Amino acid sequence: MNNRPIYAGHRIDTYRLVSLLGRGSYGDVYLAEHVHSHRQFAIKLLFGFTRPEARDFINEVSILARLKHHNIISLVHFGTYKLVDPTSVEEDLPFLVMDYAPGGTLRDRFPLRRQPPFYQVPLHTVVSYIGQVAAALQCAHDDQIRAIIHCDVKPANMLMANADQILLSDFGISLPERITTDFLNSYGQEALGTPLYMAPEQWERKAEKASDQYSLGIVAYQWLAGRSPFEGRDHIQLAWQHKHTHPPSLLDQVPGLPNDVERVIFRALEKDPSKRFARAQEFADALALASANKLDLLGAGGDIPPLLPKRGKPSRRTVILVGVSGLISASGCCLTWWVTSKYQQPLPATPSPSPISLRTLSYTYRNHSKSVNTVAWSWSPDDKYIASGSDDGTVRVWNTITGSDSFPPLFPPNEKQSPNPPVYAVAWSPNGDYIASGSDDNSVRVWSTDPHNTNHTR
Repeated sequence: MNNRPIYAGHRIDTYRLVSLLGRGSYGDVYLAEHVHSHRQFAIKLLFGFTRPEARDFINEVSILARLKHHNIISLVHFGTYKLVDPTSVEEDLPFLVMDYAPGGTLRDRFPLRRQPPFYQVPLHTVVSYIGQVAAALQCAHDDQIRAIIHCDVKPANMLMANADQILLSDFGISLPERITTDFLNSYGQEALGTPLYMAPEQWERKAEKASDQYSLGIVAYQWLAGRSPFEGRDHIQLAWQHKHTHPPSLLDQVPGLPNDVERVIFRALEKDPSKRFARAQEFADALALASANKLDLLGAGGDIPPLLPKRGKPSRRTVILVGVSGLISASGCCLTWWVTSKYQQPLPATPSPSPISLRTLSYTYRNHSKSVNTVAWSWSPDDKYIASGSDDGTVRVWNTITGSDSFPPLFPPNEKQSPNPPVYAVAWSPNGDYIASGSDDNSVRVWSTDPHNTNHTR
């Protein structure tokens, strides 16, 4: 793997390779600069392909180019190349051009160790990052044309755009949900993941959506414990452990960890894919609730339900929106809100549950670039979303469980106009499918909460 030449200084298409950023078993990643715009990008060069395999691979990658999500690294260009190198006999090899994330990877930020002292990540950070990666995976899994399975979810493929935003990368080995045996035979076992993170079914060459959730569960376990649940000496041992060995208790390794956090992660690590959460986003949502000791809101006792059930209005809910104008700074503004809730649980036959004590959650959302003028709760039964309108001319939708953006910012149809008209009012439709916004350009806009639908102006 490390015997490949370093091609810094070479040119591929309209990109000049500046320096080597990292190496993998099937490709190298370079910092590159566009020869005309001088903008920096990351380029992944893939090796070991025959000409027909390279052509097939590019056909598959074209599916990924349409994935647009604020937690997915943007794939801006792809093609085949031949390096101008007399020692190179390979030609027509694939390359992928992606946005460059200067913050590095989460593997570098949270190093994994086999011996103490272990680097353990705070629970609130784990919840935030798992929520963002799960949102990215859900976008790929829910693609309306062809669902995409990532197949290599791990910290090395999670990039830091900034201190708060994570970008899932390396969709270059992702597979369509309905993958063919011929495709797997062409690309081999490497195409199905990294052994430390591979789900049991991946070892049988049967990747599915739940496989990505399993890998994300391994990542969550690693970050909390500072070590992997499975540490086999070789691939054979790792395969056996993933298929047959129960992970060691997290509660024994992380003092003060809520019991339900372990329950949620262990469900994501079930050997049988059908016993995991139905969706990656449900895993992240359950983890967020468990971290706040609120998993009991899903129901009294028993297994963790696969979905957050619809519930009636809480017996008391107080929302305090804190002075927006005082939160504006040169770098932008933020909206801080507190939610205090007291819920009445459904009564099982026996025994009656004890009352739930009042708890207070605090979130700070920072993504608007100007003053926030209005906010509104969703009409969904679980009160999961909040919408905000700002002087920056955008409407943003926030997930109240994970604390992250649920959608890219909503711009008016003339988004190229500068500046966009400020938004002074937002409201949800009763079924939660639409958001109405009012601006000072004398218009009311109706936005669909389905990112695949077209926004409308009335």
